[in-house]
Amino acid sequence: MRILGIIILSVFALAMNAHGQKQYTINGYLPGYKYSKIYLRKAHDVDSTIVKNGRFVFRGTVSEPTSSAFSDRKEEVRSFILEGGTYTITGDSSLNTAQMTGAGPTELQRLALEQSKEPINQKLKLLESQMIHQLTKKDTAAAIKTSDEMRSLFSDLDKIDMDFIVNHPKSFLSFFMIWIMSQVDDPAKAHLLYDKLDPSVKNSAVGKRGKAAFDKQRAVAVGSQALDFTESDINGKPFTLSSLQGKYVFLDFWASWCGPCRAEHPALKQAYENFKDEAFTIVSVSLDRDKDLWLNAIKNDGLPTWHHVSDLKGFNSVSAELYSISAIPFNILIDPEGIIIAKNLRGEDLENSLNQIFRK
Repeated sequence: MRILGIIILSVFALAMNAHGQKQYTINGYLPGYKYSKIYLRKAHDVDSTIVKNGRFVFRGTVSEPTSSAFSDRKEEVRSFILEGGTYTITGDSSLNTAQMTGAGPTELQRLALEQSKEPINQKLKLLESQMIHQLTKKDTAAAIKTSDEMRSLFSDLDKIDMDFIVNHPKSFLSFFMIWIMSQVDDPAKAHLLYDKLDPSVKNSAVGKRGKAAFDKQRAVAVGSQALDFTESDINGKPFTLSSLQGKYVFLDFWASWCGPCRAEHPALKQAYENFKDEAFTIVSVSLDRDKDLWLNAIKNDGLPTWHHVSDLKGFNSVSAELYSISAIPFNILIDPEGIIIAKNLRGEDLENSLNQIFRK
């Protein structure tokens, strides 16, 4: 779960359609904002309004706490949980640094939770920068050590999140966090936590749709046939997953902006180096929308020339929708017959699995 302020956008896919609508008004003032429009994303709905002299207004209704975000559709995304009431967002030119007042109780819970994790996140930022520098210098051993430090801090963040979920069964935020867990960590554990939520959350529109989405995840469970797709490689040429049938394939979904994803790269590089001469390869699917950011991350992390693909549509990409992915990192290990044999391997898990396969 970890960087909830960013990946809470993953629950956009859980669109809502329920009664008991509550009105909201959002008044904004960003005098230095450089675009003529600003967008409000909530579930499957995208609203937009004109920005005039730095001022903008959104009005609408929601039936229950809704994962939402402001965006200029090019660079910035400012996520929050929208409820009924009046909101004010003020700042200079940046959505990310603007101050918001009028937040509802669920958003206040999210902000308090993020504040409690801020010291750990600051350490992670420093370590991520350090790791990228180490990778650039091709100091793999140091990068792996830094990656291990980051993974330990991610575990600390996960514990904070778990404590919140267990102690707040009536909170919609708990549901959002469980949904994220089902995507990037342990679906079975997430389903058990969902069952312990209060009926007021489980029987809500978003709760019911979440349950349906959990059921859909079984289509890509361990033991299922991997779903085929075609996307473009870094040179714009089409690449089809099934072209690798006969090999063990590690299918990894990531993005340049995803710190936890990039923290896994040193371990991936080591596993690839040790097993590239076996019937094994890696397919990295980027959920970036900007090609330059994608290619620069590949270069800066020193990733080998395994299969790198993307259609630059973010979470709306062909492969992400096929595998019901709405949060990253996410990965699966596929056997030569195209069967999924493992999911969400972290750190040395991949190399340990490959050792069991090739060096029994």
